[in-house]
Amino acid sequence: MDDQENRARRKNIRLVGLKEGKRLEKILSDGLGLTGGEYEIERCHRSLGRRPGPTQTPRIILVRFLRYTAREKVLAAAKKKKGISWEDCSLSFFEDMTKERALQRKLFSPVMKALCSAR
Repeated sequence: MDDQENRARRKNIRLVGLKEGKRLEKILSDGLGLTGGEYEIERCHRSLGRRPGPTQTPRIILVRFLRYTAREKVLAAAKKKKGISWEDCSLSFFEDMTKERALQRKLFSPVMKALCSAR
């Protein structure tokens, strides 16, 4: 079941730090330097919950792209920028995965670092 859930989330990203009321398309085009032809958003919404106050942290935005390659371009552009600051917002882009998969990756990370340093 976990594998099926992660496959369903394959074209998704999580955007953390965008204040309420800001437009995502403008960030992708101006902030990351991507054109509209490089990505097509299937749907985009904030996580469930009440709208936070001005001093509280904003809700996470879930973005589903039409194509997996578009998601990869967005993540690569965000990684290349090394942190995006947009209109008083510090933005972070992450892959969308289940908690179980995130825990597996966290546990495997030291092994991967050891293998890479052994080269």
